[in-house]
Amino acid sequence: MRIAELKEWYRSLHFTQKWFIWLILLRPLIDNFYYLKHISPLLSPLYIVGVLTPVLCLWSIHHLRQPNRSRADTIVYLWLALICFSLLLLLIKNFMDLHAFEIALQTLIAFVIFFFARRLVRTPRDLDGILTVTLFAAAISAMFFLYEVLFQPFKSSITRGMQRLEGAYADVAIYGIYVTQSILICCYFMLRKNITLSRRHRSWLAGSVILFSFFILTRIIHASTTVIVITILTLFFLFLIKRFFIRGILFAAMILFFIFQFGPAAFEERFFPLIKSDLEVVMGERDEGQIFHGRYGRWEGMWEDFSSQPLIAQLFGMPLSMDRPYKYITAGTHNDYLRIMFLSGFIGFSVYLIFLFNILTRVRRLNPSYKFLLLGSLATLVLYSISTAPNLYAPFIYVMYPIIAFTLLPEKVTRSGV
Repeated sequence: MRIAELKEWYRSLHFTQKWFIWLILLRPLIDNFYYLKHISPLLSPLYIVGVLTPVLCLWSIHHLRQPNRSRADTIVYLWLALICFSLLLLLIKNFMDLHAFEIALQTLIAFVIFFFARRLVRTPRDLDGILTVTLFAAAISAMFFLYEVLFQPFKSSITRGMQRLEGAYADVAIYGIYVTQSILICCYFMLRKNITLSRRHRSWLAGSVILFSFFILTRIIHASTTVIVITILTLFFLFLIKRFFIRGILFAAMILFFIFQFGPAAFEERFFPLIKSDLEVVMGERDEGQIFHGRYGRWEGMWEDFSSQPLIAQLFGMPLSMDRPYKYITAGTHNDYLRIMFLSGFIGFSVYLIFLFNILTRVRRLNPSYKFLLLGSLATLVLYSISTAPNLYAPFIYVMYPIIAFTLLPEKVTRSGV
């Protein structure tokens, strides 16, 4: 979307929707003030935004009508009811604990963003506008990364014997999320046909983003992001060669040239250490608990604790039997599947899987470019969920749920515009 089109689209939005566009754009700046919360919650922009976001979403939901109802909405309402039941018990048991309220707020933000997105995204132009603003937000994050490379790191750590740049963010996954979103969005725009941005400009943008993203990957040392980037590019190639055969061949040739020219050294120095410990586990040189950088061992311990809970807690969540199950229901689990299961039990987790399956079935109703966008988004969610908790990362849900919201629109909308 061109700048002029973006401005026109922004002016056309209802006044209760415009705040979200600024939130997407400014989020990479806000996230840099994460550590102010250790001084005082009142000084932390993240806490302020975290409290205001549900309020603004509910305010917008009150003023705007949802364009249509779908089965997915009913599933999310059921899932939300189970989550709220579990969180209510958590808050009752820990009424004087600020951390319990923080967990509840952080968990519920994903739901209010979903229902807000159902009212925000009504046309293909709404989706394109959100994705374009996300690219600008990713560019802001990229500028912070360049500063770290050219001058000095805001924060770095040593992982697997290599220096990892993390920015001033709470987690290096923030860099990774912007990388995966940028590649996904640029590839999506490449597949679009009736779009005002010329093919040459789109190709230049996509090529630049992909190359710069590979450079970022060599410095953030994040295995899950690397796997997701490879998955998105593979998916893009499959769609591209099916729709534009010549361009697909050229894209494959460019990637192969890049791999053979620069890949071997980069793989040996930067990417092989990411999977070295996992390979040693497979070869029997390490204990299996060391797989996934030692997380598998922690997951085993957590699962044993969950399995030892009463049946009612296993069905509906650990807050039913534990007073402070904090480490089981936050991002510290490093696995969103386990986090959701520990929070809402087998029943809540089953409803979540039904929701994802329902969204996946919508693929057949989409045009090729939207189909790629949805499959890429779902692949990102599924893969990130293995080693982190993407539903708790604001930059992720700001994009994921508007994409899902678009796929839930009537078929005459999701098959138009491409």
